[in-house]
Amino acid sequence: MRNFDQTPVSDDVLRRAIECAIAAPNRSMSEPWRFIQIGRETVGKIAERLDEAESVSDPERSESAGVDYLAIPGWCVITSKRTPDDPVVEETDFASTACAVQNFMLSMWSEGIGTRWMQSSLTQRPGFSELCGVDLEKEKIVGCIWYGFVSGGVLNTSPWVRKNDVDEVYSSIP
Repeated sequence: MRNFDQTPVSDDVLRRAIECAIAAPNRSMSEPWRFIQIGRETVGKIAERLDEAESVSDPERSESAGVDYLAIPGWCVITSKRTPDDPVVEETDFASTACAVQNFMLSMWSEGIGTRWMQSSLTQRPGFSELCGVDLEKEKIVGCIWYGFVSGGVLNTSPWVRKNDVDEVYSSIP
């Protein structure tokens, strides 16, 4: 989703999405996630930094290049706990957080809200974590979810074309 209209999304919708997200299965009830709503002031600072970085040193256009960041109605950064002394636990917590993100996005969709999960091209830029209040020693950014009402409504969105069908990804072993 890239084309959002400017209808505000209520905080109640966001809270319901987070409520669905934190119902995701997770290792020993570790609840490794954190959800950070990013306001317009911070989005403006992020946009300034990204525009500067792209004009100076980004020969390859990122997936977020050319986007009017302030036109995106909602931003929510999701993080997962770091456990550097136990990479298996950290990986399992990351998987749990990914499940939470899926629940978040499905909840938004059920209320007619479109979402877009942004990762490396946006969240790994210098200064992004500091602007969002994320201590990278303690947590990793799983993604930034852009959300809002889709221009023309969710029924007018283009369906995602899958590369593989069920027969290409499913096998059975006796």
